[in-house]
Amino acid sequence: MDRGDYVCVAANAYGQDKATIHLLVQEPPDFPRNLHVAEQGSRSILLAWSSPASDRDVNHASAPITNYIVQYKEAQ
Repeated sequence: MDRGDYVCVAANAYGQDKATIHLLVQEPPDFPRNLHVAEQGSRSILLAWSSPASDRDVNHASAPITNYIVQYKEAQ
């Protein structure tokens, strides 16, 4: 994970000022583990999974996972 502090300094005849910003480059999380169908009905399913290993690895996880987007395609 890349991170660092960057400083912007501005100066003119009236003085100077600076601002520091902390930059953290975030990476997408790993895929969920152990994806499986927990329940299956005639018109619905319930999916379950475990958090990706990177979610617990402080050197990899840059922000907590707050949601997933599940996409599906109807069988033909």
